[in-house]
Amino acid sequence: MRTNIVLDDRLVQEALKHTPVKTKKDLIDLALREFIDNKSRLNLTDLKGRILFRKGYDYKKMRQSVAVPAGVRR
Repeated sequence: MRTNIVLDDRLVQEALKHTPVKTKKDLIDLALREFIDNKSRLNLTDLKGRILFRKGYDYKKMRQSVAVPAGVRR
């Protein structure tokens, strides 16, 4: 689909610094894909009442058993 839009030049330049893309077209395409991915994810609060945890499940204990990479603080 072809369309013409006016973009904030400062926003475009800033966004280009944070992405591997080089063109405005590719930047807009990437932004739209990421927007759709983000909006398509389930919100954890939407799962309330749908997940049953086993008796004795301890998420804090599980966190402690996960290896933390060197240089990363918890």
